[in-house]
Amino acid sequence: MTKLSNTFPIALYAIAANKEINEGALVAINADFTVQEATDTANCQVIGVADCVYTDDEIVSVEDGVYSFTNSPTKTLDRGDRTKVCFVENSSTVASTSANKVVAGIVVDVDGDTVFVDCRSAAILAAKASVV
Repeated sequence: MTKLSNTFPIALYAIAANKEINEGALVAINADFTVQEATDTANCQVIGVADCVYTDDEIVSVEDGVYSFTNSPTKTLDRGDRTKVCFVENSSTVASTSANKVVAGIVVDVDGDTVFVDCRSAAILAAKASVV
């Protein structure tokens, strides 16, 4: 994951019990307001990207902005998908579709195996509104 300019910290969040978060991973919030790495699981809600993990305190700093992620090898995105919604395949890979339609953000650009995704809150909300 590469962080582009204009990334902004959102907040510090407690890490969900028995979960591990890696820096640069897409992060999802749970009903109890703890976070975990995003997955293609029903009711998963992406809020940003893990910036700094404080393992001793079991908290993570979450940022939003434009980030690069791995392009799915099976549900590949291409440059024609710019400005379209992309979905979580796992916490480091985005796809053109997914079983549970967990929104990662909006595609900014695609360069082969790399997808640049707008993970800002407004982009995620706009993307979610367009998913039927």
